[in-house]
Amino acid sequence: MLEAVETHPNGFFYAAIEVVEDVSITKSDQNASVTYLEEDKNFDEQTNFTIFSEPVTNTLVSFFDIYTGNWKSSEEVCLGFYTTAGIGKERKEKLDNGTTLTLPKDPVLKILQSQVINDDTTKLVKAVLLEEYTKQYSGKKYSGYLDTLKDSTTEQFKKFLLSITWFFGQEDEKELKETVLKLIKNSKFHNFKVANKENIICSLIMERLDERQSMASLAARVVTITDLALIFKEAESEEVEDLLDPVWSELKKLEGEIKDKRNLKEKIQKVIPDYPVRRIGHFARMASRAKIEQEGGNKSFLALKYRIYEACEEYFTQGQYQEPNSSQNLDAIIQQLEQVVCQSISHLQSNYTYTVSNRETIRGVIMDLVDSCFISFEKN
Repeated sequence: MLEAVETHPNGFFYAAIEVVEDVSITKSDQNASVTYLEEDKNFDEQTNFTIFSEPVTNTLVSFFDIYTGNWKSSEEVCLGFYTTAGIGKERKEKLDNGTTLTLPKDPVLKILQSQVINDDTTKLVKAVLLEEYTKQYSGKKYSGYLDTLKDSTTEQFKKFLLSITWFFGQEDEKELKETVLKLIKNSKFHNFKVANKENIICSLIMERLDERQSMASLAARVVTITDLALIFKEAESEEVEDLLDPVWSELKKLEGEIKDKRNLKEKIQKVIPDYPVRRIGHFARMASRAKIEQEGGNKSFLALKYRIYEACEEYFTQGQYQEPNSSQNLDAIIQQLEQVVCQSISHLQSNYTYTVSNRETIRGVIMDLVDSCFISFEKN
């Protein structure tokens, strides 16, 4: 789903679990509509599958029914077999029904995975599937698509095999979660309001899929791109309370104590009257950006701002601080200030999480503190 948002920016998707297969997702845009159905097999990573392995033969039966029945051999359906297991080499040369097999040099599943399938491999896989298909429908009133399978030509059956993508030796659930968290962080729905909430978003997506799974109606079981966008929006109001720096409320108290009403330009020109106007304009834009970030931020951003103020105050109130007497001197002070603040925030991050804490944001907040009357460059 997260990948579909990026690959189909002007499209739509419908996703569900345990509907037709373990995973079902249809992606549509102005050009085409493609449905992907996946079987998932979580095994010990030391396990190897061959074409004769039960999870493989069961999947082939299921996929043939879907491909032939639900989708009428449509090119718009893509089938996927995803497993943590690896590929093994076949040794069995005769089926239970007596059919003799001529095994290729390479493992059959490796050939299927390569999508370069010759006629001999196609006929071998068809024979394996035919035996398993006959077993599974034996004694049932309905024989599925057994006749269609028997009558399929080599080219028709090869087309079916080419609709399947085989994923072996894949990530387990722990590794997959890390991949998902990265996709969430890089999603177009991600913004600074949900920074450091990737785990919350992941949990909300899983919950949405899980709760929809129990719905009676097929339509009600589907999760769409709209659901995904709403989950990201919902996460904006979620607080990571156990990691939230509690000093966020101190900033409001501090605002009531402000007596210096000068802005950033006035404070700089007070100590360096000939400081470059263009440079002052750059600082002002940084301060303005920080104000915008604060307006769209949450308690974590306010806590960050207060901690930056504390670090600035400590720097200015140290006995060795000297008021700047040149443009170069002021630039050096600003650079030292940034280093002191970044170091302080870095230490705090071992205990608290801040939604944003990159160097550019910190620089902007420092300029905002100057512009908003909290700090100045004068010694007293």
